[in-house]
Amino acid sequence: LSRRWRLFRRWKTQSLVSTMTTAIGIHLSCELGHRAAYGVGVLYRDLSEGNVLITGSKEVGLRVMIIDFDYAKLLEDPTLANEPMSVR
Repeated sequence: LSRRWRLFRRWKTQSLVSTMTTAIGIHLSCELGHRAAYGVGVLYRDLSEGNVLITGSKEVGLRVMIIDFDYAKLLEDPTLANEPMSVR
């Protein structure tokens, strides 16, 4: 293989690893946010790509926030057990 091709493949692999590392970090942040909500008694029932806000900068890093708690319920809510969407 030519030197140029080897450098391209190396850059492409590094870019892929960086992208995957970022994606895994975003996923873990979502999981921690979901657990934090559950820890204070809130069952968040609408986690999707449209309800995750990602902000930040290179200096600060990414900041991931779960938004849109429209379908969230308190764990003490007596109607929670009767809803098919919420299985405990």
